[in-house]
Amino acid sequence: MNEKSILRLANFFDQEEIVDISVNIDLILLHAYENMEIGFYQEAARLFYIFIEERRQSTEALNGLAVCFFEMQQYDRAQTIVDHALTLFPDDSVSLSNKASLEWQEERYDEAVYYYQKSLLVDPAMVESKVNLVNLYRETGDLLLAYTLCLELQASHPGDSEIHDLLNSLLIDMAIFMS
Repeated sequence: MNEKSILRLANFFDQEEIVDISVNIDLILLHAYENMEIGFYQEAARLFYIFIEERRQSTEALNGLAVCFFEMQQYDRAQTIVDHALTLFPDDSVSLSNKASLEWQEERYDEAVYYYQKSLLVDPAMVESKVNLVNLYRETGDLLLAYTLCLELQASHPGDSEIHDLLNSLLIDMAIFMS
């Protein structure tokens, strides 16, 4: 780790921990995600940048950085990062899902569906992509497709209360639509 990176880390860690980080760069990634969890997206983004400086090709760091920009409503920057991640790793399911979310944000629904489906082709077990796709179908008025996909989700995750609640709310939406 270069001296410039260590000095920038001094803002985030105590002196004793800096020594550990110079040996274990993965602690930077861990602290970046911890910052994301508590909503400190700008601090997390700075840590992701430091991590990327050390390990240029990290899908975890690139996707974390893109999510930070997304949460800070800097969609152009998030798009640039996700596109870069997909250039490096075209079959990364998380990058594909993040690309879909950005397309959805920009109301490019067909592209969003495409990237969620592509993400699920790479990793069929990716629950977040499936839930997002259900919600996208719901938002665009394709309640039957949303309901069908949600039934598949419930079958593979029978105890998940979020999926159960989503399925129930879809049933209500369908009842309202039919009345």
